[in-house]
Amino acid sequence: MGPGTESGRGRIIFLNGTSSSGKSSIARELLEVLDDGVFFHLSVDGFNAMRSKRELGQEQLDAALRRTREGFHRSVAAMAEVGNDIVVDHVLSEPWRLLDCLAVLPPEDVVFVGVHCPPADPDGLHAPLPKPPAELTGTLPTLPPWTPPRTASPPPPGSPIRCVSSPLTSCASGRA
Repeated sequence: MGPGTESGRGRIIFLNGTSSSGKSSIARELLEVLDDGVFFHLSVDGFNAMRSKRELGQEQLDAALRRTREGFHRSVAAMAEVGNDIVVDHVLSEPWRLLDCLAVLPPEDVVFVGVHCPPADPDGLHAPLPKPPAELTGTLPTLPPWTPPRTASPPPPGSPIRCVSSPLTSCASGRA
């Protein structure tokens, strides 16, 4: 039996959030503070970095990216299956990505964590861009302030969407 769960499989802390929301920073910090096992940080960006960068048509690129993400999900599952504890850093920006993860990852071993930027800081942990020179400001379009999307009512406890969008939610327990 491995160090993670009673089954011997590893535990998976699944950080989901938009680009630049702080997932990688949180993952690095978790590796420093989690002291009850050996954790690995697996990032979808790391998998993308391993792919060759030759020019592809849009259709080929879309297919390659989908295979990359499907392979990433299965790699996370394989690492956990043999007892490794994992901190996953991913963007579940398309419904199929979540459905694929739910299909290949044992729900009792996964805690989905939603990583969100405060509305006042939509660019996450990055420094603000410098202001344009005064002579250009009159030519730039003005955008409305960013506001987070609102839903009419929250999804039910234990639903995949609730699990991915709520911080520290365990799909297995159905707690919100």
